[in-house]
Amino acid sequence: MALRYVKKYYIILFFILSFLKSLQVVFIALISQQMINWISNNNLNYLLILVIVAFLGLIAFWIIGILYERVYFIVVKNINLNIKLRASKYIIFNNNPTLKLDTSFFTNDLKAIETNKVEAELQIITNGIQFITAVISAAIGSISLTIIFMIASFLPGLIQRILGRRIEEKSKNWDKNNSKYTETVKEVEIFSNSARLYNVETSLWDRFKYAANQMETALMKLNFWQGFTNETISIIAYAAITIVPIAFGVYLVSIKNITLGTLIMISQLSNNFVNPVITISAYFNDLKVAKPMWNKFQNLEKNNSFFKPDSLRLYD
Repeated sequence: MALRYVKKYYIILFFILSFLKSLQVVFIALISQQMINWISNNNLNYLLILVIVAFLGLIAFWIIGILYERVYFIVVKNINLNIKLRASKYIIFNNNPTLKLDTSFFTNDLKAIETNKVEAELQIITNGIQFITAVISAAIGSISLTIIFMIASFLPGLIQRILGRRIEEKSKNWDKNNSKYTETVKEVEIFSNSARLYNVETSLWDRFKYAANQMETALMKLNFWQGFTNETISIIAYAAITIVPIAFGVYLVSIKNITLGTLIMISQLSNNFVNPVITISAYFNDLKVAKPMWNKFQNLEKNNSFFKPDSLRLYD
């Protein structure tokens, strides 16, 4: 994981804040449950207390959210910086480099690692924690209804595994064509004057047009397949969550197995069953996009053995 390129105390702090942030939906669901159940209680003082607690809780979660955002972007920044520093050391200090690292690697590849690897892993962790806390809280209200919602929420993961392989293939093709395009741009910069001198501008331009078209076409296919996969997962997930679990919950209320407030609470928490799973599935697709670039960086890491251990220490 990319998290190994950041100091451990940032990782611990990120996990703590992710957990605290995940409790926000649980808190709101519990408040909603108590407010719905208040209808049968009809104690005005108790309702007022619930409103005050709700506002105070939201203020607390607002502060937690700000701290989370701060730590999140510090982690992203430090990971990205450490990766760039380690890659640059390979070029600068290695007398016999075996890997070719060009401008495309330091601009396009490392940017893809940032958005599709580093941030994806952090979001997977955050959404995973949200999923776990929501499931535990919902199970307290009704284990049977929670199981139904969970089964529905796992369906998108299965679809993602089936469709995700194509994304990885198309990502490799895009990376290949992107490198060729970058090389062609360099050729245009270097040989454009010579091409005009010898009247071969058209040939050079044709090479550029072909490389640009191949790169943009590969990127279009990659983006389309990502969008197709994400849309397919979303539709299947929301269809599964809306029909069977809600119908089962209404039945449990009708036989007085659970209260209406508990059904509302679990329905709200179910958003943290399906939404994190959908989000995680989408970010797993991003990981597949970044895999070829990440593998290239990992090959570079294997060739960093000529450094002294302390020369590759993490930047704080």
